[in-house]
Amino acid sequence: MSGLVDYIRWRGDILLRQVPFGEVDALVLAELVYIDYHLFFGKEEGKTFGDLGKALFGVYDKKKIRELFLQMRASVKILAEAYKSPRYKDLVISKYTEQIEEGRQQQFCAMCVDLDEERQALVYSGTDDSLVGWKENFSMSYEDVTAAQSKAVDFINRYADERKKLLLCGHSKGGNLAVFAAMHCEQHIRDRIEFVYSFDGPGFRKEVLEQELFKAIKDRVRSIVPEDAVVGLLLYHPESMEVVRSERSGLAAHDATFWKVAGSRFVRGEGLSENAKLLDEIIDTWLESLSFSERKDAIAHVFGVFEENNIKYLSDFKHLSLQEISVLIDSAEKLDPKGKEVVKRALSLLYREGSKLITEKVYGSFSKIFQGKKQLRIEGRKVKRGIKA
Repeated sequence: MSGLVDYIRWRGDILLRQVPFGEVDALVLAELVYIDYHLFFGKEEGKTFGDLGKALFGVYDKKKIRELFLQMRASVKILAEAYKSPRYKDLVISKYTEQIEEGRQQQFCAMCVDLDEERQALVYSGTDDSLVGWKENFSMSYEDVTAAQSKAVDFINRYADERKKLLLCGHSKGGNLAVFAAMHCEQHIRDRIEFVYSFDGPGFRKEVLEQELFKAIKDRVRSIVPEDAVVGLLLYHPESMEVVRSERSGLAAHDATFWKVAGSRFVRGEGLSENAKLLDEIIDTWLESLSFSERKDAIAHVFGVFEENNIKYLSDFKHLSLQEISVLIDSAEKLDPKGKEVVKRALSLLYREGSKLITEKVYGSFSKIFQGKKQLRIEGRKVKRGIKA
């Protein structure tokens, strides 16, 4: 067993026309889309992953790479192998699009990759380091269509190659966008979609999954999550989630570069871990306890505190001094009474439902233990009395 980097080293000398594109190849692309193409080539078209690697490593030394946000560092590690690999280096990148609009709370990024003369991949990026992107993730719990989802549909309708079969993929929020784009794109485009890969991507509200548009593509969707999934369990998923093993646990398992690979496939797990199942149940119960307006208000107030203190990126939290943390707490204390009440209700419900479910799980486990011991005592008495079990 190995990880994504080892897979590229093992499979990288074999061209796609020799061994067809598969699930692990889709994840390679879903990781590479996090790298900002425009930093190196602007709007110039026709560049390959080989070109991207030469440009990036010609500018970025190890120190500069360490300063990148976590997901970008993981993607650079993948590019370090892929840009020299015959399997990936000559694949042409086109229509790279990146938009961050703080006013509209939108973060969107996608690219097209020509796999061969017959197939094209449309690759959607997950959330970067920006709080704008993370706020939009949470807004999926109450909005019918987020700004990024709308952009995802526009992207496929505009750039899908009319001559080719299509494959859509994305990691994290990118997986959600890939599925949404497949649902809502034009019919003649949807008919040419072979697979949609969502790698640990958030799900959808229940009513979305009940729509005919989702049922039309359901059999082509591959929703893949690690055993210790967190992000991929947000909201609701179809029942056909595929669980894979990872070298990491908890939130760290979201880093798909550590998912285990054997041959050309991910190593399948036996199912979600007990921690993941419990978290999934807590989040679902919590969301069902809040109205859409309560979800929206709670998220707006929490992120409003961050914005007021000029925190725009997750990495900003690492550099906060004790004084700045104190200011952040003070800002939360200054929320208007309605804001405080909304946040307090959301957090108290989360705590209550989480505590209740944990208690039920613990009680159930102990009940089984005690029931087992009781059964052993009964069997023991039967043996003493010469009764057959």
